[in-house]
Amino acid sequence: MQVRKGWLWAIAAVIILGAAVRATALTDGYWIDEVISIETARLPFHDLMQRVGFLDVHPPLYYLALSAFSFVSGGGEIYVRLLSLALGLASIVLMAAWAWRRGPWVAFATVMMVAFSTFHVHYSLEARPYALLVALSAGLLYLYDRFEAEDQPGRVLLVMLLVTEASLIMTHYCGAVLVLALNAHFYTVRRHDPLKLVRWSIAQAACIAVFGLWLPFLLVQYLHLPSDTFKHLGHDGTLGRIILAFGPAPVHPSTFAAWAGAIALLSAALAGVVRGFAAGLAATTSNNAAVSVPHRRSLAAATLVAAAVALIACVCTPLITVWGIEVSEATLPLVLDVLPPAFGIIGAAVALVVAATWWNLAAVRRGHRIDGPAFALPLVAAGLAALYFFGKGLQARNAIVALPLVLGLAASSIVPRKLTAVIAMVALVLGLNLPSLANHHAAFEPRQDFRGVARFIRGNASDAPSGVANFVLPMWDRPGVEFYLGPGTANGVMSPSQLPPREILPDKVFVVLTREAMEESKAYVSAISAVLGKSYRLVRSVPFRMAVVVEFQRSPNGE
Repeated sequence: MQVRKGWLWAIAAVIILGAAVRATALTDGYWIDEVISIETARLPFHDLMQRVGFLDVHPPLYYLALSAFSFVSGGGEIYVRLLSLALGLASIVLMAAWAWRRGPWVAFATVMMVAFSTFHVHYSLEARPYALLVALSAGLLYLYDRFEAEDQPGRVLLVMLLVTEASLIMTHYCGAVLVLALNAHFYTVRRHDPLKLVRWSIAQAACIAVFGLWLPFLLVQYLHLPSDTFKHLGHDGTLGRIILAFGPAPVHPSTFAAWAGAIALLSAALAGVVRGFAAGLAATTSNNAAVSVPHRRSLAAATLVAAAVALIACVCTPLITVWGIEVSEATLPLVLDVLPPAFGIIGAAVALVVAATWWNLAAVRRGHRIDGPAFALPLVAAGLAALYFFGKGLQARNAIVALPLVLGLAASSIVPRKLTAVIAMVALVLGLNLPSLANHHAAFEPRQDFRGVARFIRGNASDAPSGVANFVLPMWDRPGVEFYLGPGTANGVMSPSQLPPREILPDKVFVVLTREAMEESKAYVSAISAVLGKSYRLVRSVPFRMAVVVEFQRSPNGE
């Protein structure tokens, strides 16, 4: 008992240190995607749903949660980040609770790796849905572990699992990859007690019904958004960048240390998968065949009634969306166009749940004993790989749904025998993570310092009697600058050639370079200077975090 208490104190200490690491970035200004989140969350409910459904590529739950949290807290910058911080810490606690079922050391090692993970730290502070995605993924794994282990799980546990599962899918579409993987495990792992099996299947049908509310918008996003609307998102680098993201030090000063850490951690997770499969297949017995199926006719009738009710409910939910959300003359044809495929997808999903239920009762005898995480991780990895190679692109941030599985399995594969080995591992984790944490912006999203940019422009615009002109290149980041400078204070361009004629420009011109323009700032400054000609002289080029501000002043002796 004393040993377990010691591990609990150690886990609590690591969580506190993880919170301290994350708190250092609470005062960071917003970058463009966070500005979009905040502006969306400020909209009334109907406008919010329409904007997310017709102009975004995500489900709405995070925006609704941010809207509610901003209403309660006042919506200040620190408070908005506090929501993500709270969700990030909640995911660490949930991962600890899930891993604790596999032993105190596994829980401690999991918490150590996630608390100082550059990947997790970065997205524990973004005003974006990824902290919520990880928290719900960890929560679903914990609840599924409990549900799968109990012969007769209670209704409260079933409801909690349903709410978590539906919330996960309504937070990010990649959450469906984890949901499908756990369903594959549940229906194949063994022949379940009929009551438990039917309860699980009803919960899955209810989850389909909840997602059916959003399914028309998903199809609109996938089928009807212009192909170049989100062209700037695409792949955020190579597959190697995604692999490095899961490692302890994706931007370590030593490239060798970054890759060695990532390969070691993923190898440990793979070892956990192999051990789980080997142990599960070795422990497979014929005991599952002893599960009785009493009153088979009654069970069949009850299942068919439940399936019919579920199908009706699922089919009705898209119609509720059309009726409940105010659509315009321009958007109504889009929604009506996607209703037939929505009905087809819902019907196929419900039929699949019913078929899986009866297949488990009729066909699964011995089943297998493979642990849920070991079974699910290869399926999740395969789903993410399919998105990467065949979908519209997979960025590292979307793959964060697999982080709890990867870290949990890696921790279960590394079991030190002595205290010195524990100390050595802690030192190794900190030694790899801390140098990378100092530069985590470079590993993932740019998180430009638009607040600093706006302060600079505002502070140097007072000596321009004819006013100033502000340009953002590329144009995607214009709303981020305007968030701090004010609406209508900046113009977006995609190349220097799109700048207005110099004859109509004021005496002072500021150009904010971000993304690829920032990375090649010297070439862009030269191109802008050529466009402005001798009428303007370059005053200075000032770097900020992930942005460069270039200031030009009209020359009195110019053309």
